Formats: sequence, structure tokens, C-alpha cells
Amino acid sequence: MAGRRALRGRPAPATPRHFGARRAALADEVVSAPSADDLDYDSDDLDGTSHLDDDDDEDGFGETNDADFDYALYADADDDDEEDVEDEDLDDDDSSVEDAEEAQAESETTPRPKRTDIQALRALAVIAVIINHLWPLRMPGGYIGVDVFFAISGFLITSHLLAEFERDGRLHLARFYAKRARRLLPAAFLVLAVSAIVVFIALPYPRWGRTGIEIVAAAAYVENLYLAARSVDYLAATDVPTVAQHYWSLSVEEQFYLVWPLLLIALIAMTRKHAPPGRRSLIADDRPRRARRSLAIGMTLVALSSLALSVWWTDVSPAAYFVSPVRFWEFALGGLLALVATGRARPLLPGWLAQIVSFLGLGVLIVSCFRFTSETVFPGWTAAIPVTATLLVIAAGSGRERLAHTALTGIAPIQWIGNVSYSLYLWHWPLIVITPYLIHDVLSWPVKLAILAFSGALAGATKVSVEDPGLTWHWAMTRHRRTFSAMTTGILALSLMGSGLVGAAAASNSGTTGIVVAETKDCRGPAALDAANECPDPFGPAENPYITPVNSFTEMPDACVDHLGDNRLFNESRWTCDGSDGDPQAITIWLVGDSHAQQWGWALATIALERGWRLETATLGGCPLTDLDRTNFEVAYIEECRSWRPRIVQTIITERPDTIFLSYFSRAENINDGTGRSQLAQHTDAINRFWQPWVMSLIPIVTLGDIPLNDAIGDPECSLIHANDPLACARDRSIAQPGDPLLIAAARSAATGAWVGSIDLTDQFCDETLCYSVIGGVSVYYDGNHLNREYTDLLVPALAEAIDATKAVPKR
Repeated sequence: MAGRRALRGRPAPATPRHFGARRAALADEVVSAPSADDLDYDSDDLDGTSHLDDDDDEDGFGETNDADFDYALYADADDDDEEDVEDEDLDDDDSSVEDAEEAQAESETTPRPKRTDIQALRALAVIAVIINHLWPLRMPGGYIGVDVFFAISGFLITSHLLAEFERDGRLHLARFYAKRARRLLPAAFLVLAVSAIVVFIALPYPRWGRTGIEIVAAAAYVENLYLAARSVDYLAATDVPTVAQHYWSLSVEEQFYLVWPLLLIALIAMTRKHAPPGRRSLIADDRPRRARRSLAIGMTLVALSSLALSVWWTDVSPAAYFVSPVRFWEFALGGLLALVATGRARPLLPGWLAQIVSFLGLGVLIVSCFRFTSETVFPGWTAAIPVTATLLVIAAGSGRERLAHTALTGIAPIQWIGNVSYSLYLWHWPLIVITPYLIHDVLSWPVKLAILAFSGALAGATKVSVEDPGLTWHWAMTRHRRTFSAMTTGILALSLMGSGLVGAAAASNSGTTGIVVAETKDCRGPAALDAANECPDPFGPAENPYITPVNSFTEMPDACVDHLGDNRLFNESRWTCDGSDGDPQAITIWLVGDSHAQQWGWALATIALERGWRLETATLGGCPLTDLDRTNFEVAYIEECRSWRPRIVQTIITERPDTIFLSYFSRAENINDGTGRSQLAQHTDAINRFWQPWVMSLIPIVTLGDIPLNDAIGDPECSLIHANDPLACARDRSIAQPGDPLLIAAARSAATGAWVGSIDLTDQFCDETLCYSVIGGVSVYYDGNHLNREYTDLLVPALAEAIDATKAVPKR
């Protein structure tokens, strides 16, 4: 899911002038060349006693004032509206003041051409992201809008910083960071605060805790790091997103803003340090080839290093999607384009080539939005496609007032969307998350269109009433320390709100066990499906609709021993549940598979402890029980699975248990044997090959058929959204319970004489026509595709009966 801002400018000459002549004129006014130390800020800057500023702002998410951007940025650095307020706080550097005043005078005489192409790119990016969130199947690759914003930010921020270096020979860090805060934080903090309040009012308490944590992380602009840490947890993939999740991209961008100016300072300082005496000022140097070369080399190294890291990390871990260094190359490429494109006397590309390149870039972006999917390896090399396309459009428009596509991209609606893209991005996601709880229904097409319209209305209002006033807030502008104080206050206030949500969630959790014991057990849970029980409302509301950690399918009885504890990796699980009291002749059974085997652990453990068996479990989330690797997964998980499977196979052969129970999510863990056959056919054959060593060792095998699909065919929060009418979440049995490769493979093996049985408990979840999310007052699912431990506990009698029917476990 991201986006940002643009340059806010004043009118400027329509015809660009060579920036070298401008530097020469400025050089004549310089009394003394700044030293390398002048590149940094001094303490006075914190008091607002800085030089006059040039451009107002230039983020990828956001706006230009009247969509202006100087295509000859070096030649005409203009003053901000805000600096008119700061005149009384200026320092005594007369030459810098005169330079800035001259630039302002020039900028106010002649209108500068608008960069409608950049505004259109912003509009395209934010629309792509929103459509991807509302209609993911319609525009599966819309997430590339984030990368479009990153490339724009790299270009505009670098253009701004280079212009300041050209004009002042230094970078005012305090002023730069203060302006970023005034530009970005008011709207961002407003949306977080409103979201926190509405979550507390409208969402069930199990959603408060993680929402509170993410609001704190988003306010501190480390949401990407929080999500990166969680992404390596296999089970986190089934988490319901929070209202602050989209702040990950804003966090990446803010972290770029933090380090990028420091990098440019270091590169410029290195240039001056090695320059001949008397030639150490970038302003005084009429031909700063050394400085440009140093900047180009430094940016290129950053881009190449970050891209290499991106390619490697994307293959290794899902955390790569959120980690800043993996994304910095996208900004750096934008910075390289800024270094090449700005300050030129002529357009970057000839007219005919600019037309071709601009349409090519826009076309590639549009095609990518539809061709990329959730299965596309991203970011890695793939992200270079939308990033390059974005930079092609910007390059084609650099130095030109209009291109052929401007007839469409320059129209008022598209320019307005680009202008409010930052607030539009901020508001749309909380509305998507919260609206189902407000209307007590899933998002239909009319509701999605209403969210789209309301997001636009909120974005427009926020732009006018929060963004723009925040940028020109007189009290904060006159002293940078005031901006930073306001920023700190906002972060603390949001941290308190987030902590309050966490505390409220903890208090609510402590007030309930999450497990309800009904008085009429004959109608509780799966028993309600038995027509003989004549239950009055078998599919009515859950007695306790709130799913908390106590409901987790990973829970095991207290008598069981966890062999891994905190040392587990990649969601591996190893438990021993020994009900034998040390009897060496006791029956030993094993449970093997992925998390869909793990969800049966509580029920099997309960049976084992009751019957005096010894149960060993060995599960690894996301690891298919086949001789083929899963294709739609990260390399790290695949490699762990590849080494885990043969170890478990050999361990079981050595242990020779009485029976093996196995299950895995065979309908979702894609494999590829190269035949092009259906996944059902590939899994069926691969499963048979996998368990052949056990079959040859004459160890009985029992497959546990999978539970009905949940999030794959509907909203995993459906039973909460429809808490008073969960029957609305029922799904057709043929859709919710398609063919299960495990059961088919078991039947085929059994037909050959192998001791392979199967257990299919579909009738404990479905009647003849429908499958349900709430049965007998109990929620069936813990999350998107795993069982609620409370429901699993109620399945124990049915599972025990089915085990006995297979005759796979001997009686002693």
C-alpha cells in the first residue's frame, strides 16, 4: 500500500536560463566562500534564524501550490510564502538575503510552467492504490502506486536540496526537517487521532490492542519496521489489517528524508575538501563538475547497493517489502534524474522522443497495475519496472510546458486528485477498515463507491483546513524549535491514545476467558447440526463473538510439553503430550503437517491424554507434505521446509509410531511439477510420493481432511461484522469445501492396498448445502483459515469416533 507531495512554487520565468550564468552572478556577490562546516546547520537555525528558503515543498505524496514546479530549478530558486513571515528572524548573511530576494523578485514577475505530469503521476498512483484496496481483483497490481510516489519523492526532494546548495552553498537541516514536519504531520496526526477514536467506539475490543500499537508506530514513523518484524511470523499473515497499516510507506519516506540530506552534505563536503584552494564553494565554482561527479557517484552507489539488497532480501524474507534500505534505490534513481534534468538550458529530451517516452512510461504504469498480482515477486527487480516508467514520464516533461498527453492528464479533476493525493491516501484506508463495522455488512460495490467519494471529500477538506494552514502556521514558522515541540507533543498525544487502546484491550481480555460453557450442550457447537437435537437456532449469533488469544489454534493442554518455546523458527512446532504414565507399551501417535495440522493438536492431545496415548506433534507453517517446494512463498520458508521434511520423515521411521496423522493446507500451498496440470492433480501425486517411505515401513497413515475455506471466499471478519446475523456469512458447500488433495491421495493409496486411511469432518461444519462461520453459538474460525480452539474442543467426540472407525490405532 503510499504517496506524498510536490513543489509549491511561485511564478517564474517561462524560458529557463543556464544555471552556470546564475552561479557566476551570485559568485560576484559572495564575500567569502563557506567552509565545509557551513554545509551543516548551526544552533541559530533551530531558532528560525535561517536563510530565506527556496521552494516550499516537494514530496511524492502531496501537492504543489497551483501545481507549479520550476523546470529550471537551479536558475530560479524562489521564496516560500512562509518565509515572508520569517523576515524578522533572518540572520545577517546579507549576500544570502540578497540572493533570495532577487530570486523572489524574479519569480514574481513571470509565471512558470506547471508540472502537470507530476501531478498526474500522483493522481495515477493514489488511484491505483485505492482501487487495489477496494477492488483487488480488478487492479491486482495497484500497489505499485507506492513505488511511483517513492520515485517522485526522490526526484523532487533532490531537486529542492540541490537548488538550496546552488543558492546558499549550504543545507539548512533544521529548516528542512521543520518544513517536512509542518507539511506532513498535521494531516497524518489528524487521521491517526480520528481513527483511534472511531476504532474504540466502533470496533470490537480484540481489535484495539494491535491497532493501538500500530498507531504509536505510525506516529513515530516506524510502522514499516513494526510490520517488517511481524512479517517474518508465518501466523501474522492471517492478521486483520489495522487502520494505521498504510503508514508503512510514509515511514519509509520519512526515513529517506532523514538520511538523504545527510548523504548529500557528506558528498558535497568531500568535494570541497579535495577542491583546489579558493574553489571550495559550490556557488563560486563556475563549472562544478567535481561536485556533480561526486553526487552522481554517491547516488549511483546508493542505488546499486539498495537494489542489490532488495533483490536478495526479497527472495529471502517477506520483511523486505517494508524495510527502508530495500526501497532507497527507488528514491536514489529519482535523485539521479534530478541531478541530470534540472539546471539545463534545454529540455532533457528532444520533442519527438519526449512524446514517445512519456506515453511509454504512462503505458507501462497502467499495464503494470493490471498485470502485476499478489504473486509477483516484489519489490526486487520487478519494482524497477514502475520506477523506471515513472522516471521516464518525469524526464520527458522536464523542460517542457506541455506534451500530447497533457490534454488528458492536465484536466482539472486529475490535477485536483494529484493535489490532494496525500490526504486521500491517509483517509481511504481507515474508511475501508472501519466501514464494515459501522454498517454491519461487508463492502458492496455501492458502499465502496461511497467510501471513494467520502475519501475525496475528506481529502479536499483536510487539504484546505489542515495541510495548507499547517504549512504556514505562523507560530511554528518563526522558530523551528516550535515546530519540533509541536511534533513531539503530537507524537506523545498519539502514543497516549494508542497505549490507551492497548490497555483497554488488555482489561477487556482479562474480563473474559473467551471460552463460553453453554448450559445446553446438545445445541452447542457442531452438535447443533444434528437434526435429532432439534436446536431452535443452530446458526444464530455467537455466545461470545470476540476471538482472543485464548482461542488460538496453537494452544495445547497444560499436560503437553513444548520442546521449542521461544527458540522456534519459521513457526515450527514440536510438542509431546504423554498420557501413558510411563508405560513403555503405550500407543504412540504422531501429528505431522503445517499449521492446518497444528489446528488439530488440541483435539488429538485431548484424546491421547484421555486414552493413555503418547502424542508427538511436528508441524511447520506453510510447508506442504510433498516432494515439491511451495511456489507462492518466500525463499527462507521454502529452504527451511526443504530441510525439515526429510528430517521428520526419517525421525518417524526411526521412532516407528503406531499411527501417523497428517494434514496440510493442500488447497492453497501451490506447487509446480512442470506438467501444467491442476493443483489438485499435482498435489495428489506429490503427496503419494512423499509418504511412500512410511508406507514402505508399514506405518499406518490417517489423513485429516481440511476445514472449509474462509478468507479465500469471504471476509474473515464476517461473523463479527454480522454479529447479530452470522447466517449472512454462510457459503455454498461446493465453494467452501472443494476437492481435497489429501483425501483423494488417501483413497488412491488405500486402493493399492497401502495402509492409508482418512477422516473427513465436513459434516461438522456444513449441512447438505451450506457451510457456516458460527454454529451452535460458537465461532468456527480463529482467523482467516484456522479453527477456533473452542470449536476444536467441541469436535473431540466426533474426531474420536472417526479415529475408531478407521481402525488405524491399535487397541491395547
